[in-house]
Parts: sequence; C-alpha cells; structure tokens
Amino acid sequence: MLIQLGRFQPFHNGHLAVVKEVMKQHPGEPLLIGVIVLNAANSSFVSPEAETLDQIVMKKMKESDNPWSALARVRAIRRVITEELPDKPIEVIPVPRPETDWSYFTSLIPDNRI
Repeated sequence: MLIQLGRFQPFHNGHLAVVKEVMKQHPGEPLLIGVIVLNAANSSFVSPEAETLDQIVMKKMKESDNPWSALARVRAIRRVITEELPDKPIEVIPVPRPETDWSYFTSLIPDNRI
C-alpha cells in the first residue's frame, strides 16, 4: 500500500499530478490519500448552494490559511479521483494531525510495508 499525506488546502493539479505519477509507477498498488485534520473547528463544511465554486474558494481563502474542513477536502479529492482515475485502487480518508497518536493509522498498513 502506498500512502500520500497532506493538508490539501486545496487539492490542486500538482497534487493530482503526483497521484497520477505514483499510480503510473506502481500500477495496481492501492494508494491511501490521508487528509490531515487540522483542528476541531475545521471538521465540518457547509457549502451555500447559490454560490459558484470560484466564489466559495475566494471567500474561504480570505477567511483563513486553512479554509477547507477535513470533510470538504476529503469529498473534493474523492470527486476528482473518481473523475480522473476511476478504475484505480485509491482511498481518501481523514487522518489525525502528526502530534496525535498514529496507532490507528499505522494499523491500516501491513507490517511488511512500514
């Protein structure tokens, strides 16, 4: 299993290019994309239906250095992966910050792959 961790604030074409290259170099190998949860206040996301995506992005970028919640980032990355790499074994999950106990996350990795 391959792992890519990041804040992905937001997930952009450079991130997607890395994912595509990794999948090209390791065909068939599962990839786990871990979206780092930054803080408790950053754990939910409400998107106003009336605004365009560009308007939401600009508004959020003005609000904070980390404007996107973990849930919003996971959903956005899943949508991009589904569109760009529909048949690839890729999973996107939220993961705890680095100073958090990582035992749950490492339990997902086969022992011989750590």
